[in-house]
Amino acid sequence: MTKNGHFYGVVRIGLTLLCVVIVVLLGLLATRSRILESEGASADSASLAQSHGQDCGTWSSQVITTTEATQASVAICALPEGGVAVALADGGSQTTSGVYLLYSVSEEEWLAQVVDQDAVPAGRVSVASSTGKIAVCYHDADSRELRLASIEGRKIVLDAVDVGKGVGLHNSIAFSPDGNVAVFYLDWMKTELRFAECLEGRWVVTKIGQTSYLGTTVTLCYDSAGRPWVSYVDSLNRMAYVGFRDRGAWDIEGIRLGENPGPWCSLALAYSSEAWLALCLRPDYNAKKEEIGQVARLVVGSKADGDWRFDELATESDFPVLGVSAVGAPLLIYYDTAISAVKYMVGLRGQSCSDVVAAVSSNAIGEGGLSYPPALAVGNAGTVYIAFVDSGTNQVKLIRRDTYVPE
Repeated sequence: MTKNGHFYGVVRIGLTLLCVVIVVLLGLLATRSRILESEGASADSASLAQSHGQDCGTWSSQVITTTEATQASVAICALPEGGVAVALADGGSQTTSGVYLLYSVSEEEWLAQVVDQDAVPAGRVSVASSTGKIAVCYHDADSRELRLASIEGRKIVLDAVDVGKGVGLHNSIAFSPDGNVAVFYLDWMKTELRFAECLEGRWVVTKIGQTSYLGTTVTLCYDSAGRPWVSYVDSLNRMAYVGFRDRGAWDIEGIRLGENPGPWCSLALAYSSEAWLALCLRPDYNAKKEEIGQVARLVVGSKADGDWRFDELATESDFPVLGVSAVGAPLLIYYDTAISAVKYMVGLRGQSCSDVVAAVSSNAIGEGGLSYPPALAVGNAGTVYIAFVDSGTNQVKLIRRDTYVPE
């Protein structure tokens, strides 16, 4: 071998070793980056939207109906055949009181259906869909029943799930993968959390928890294995609860919080079975006196490596609602009390976008805002729908993200 050939051979070996060293260093840096992300502090999460600044897409807004109720409740679900259905529980005047369902025939055209005109609904309404059928759940103050309306085309069947004063004022409904409908709800007077499912035409009710005087909002959803998951909070004892039923037994985990969570919470199962929980912490919240001393801070947590970790995403916030995108990522909407607007966020850890999607108006004497949480649904094509009742104008509004942004 010539001297020049030996020289170039040494150079090639040196360059190869240098490339190997660079690859190893990059791998170590990437690993460290992932470790830092999993250990991320609240301040980093709170500034996600500002630091990344990604646009969430193009939003459009429309008014789909009006109501005379001062505290009407809405829920929304995506339909398997396309479009969405919006359930409205209007407990206002004698002429408009009742439960209604609105279908999106097209982007601009809606079809209204009377579900229960004799009801005087109170509390929250919930809605879910399965192939060819829709279920709407609500509390009727007149009969003191927790009612479920099963809707197949023009056929509507009303059924009493449970009976009692305040039973089901907060409720959540879902269909299991095999098509059975279930309801998770609060018995306001007994402060009990109950799970009811319709098996062979009969409602089977199980008590699965207890909470404080004021109670809590509740969430019910199913994972990919067909297990029902639930969430609720105990404001007096500063606890949040998340659990599931497996092989007939409920496994409910208590999560001790440093501050009072208030009554609003939301649960979603991202990536098929990863539990995410959203809460608004109020340091001076007294559940019995219903007093709020400081503004609420929005925190969202997930369970990783056996432990729950919560990050603060916003201040001066209320009514958090979690959902799941078309690719399984967690989505979040909430009410920003500082600017009176509904906000949307996706990418709760990592690359994020955050949008103000709708302002909420006030009436002539300055009253308005939201009385109940907004509702969130994701269509088959990934379209995001948000529905809420604007208390300032008594309008039911639908916000839609027309441009899909991959999460």
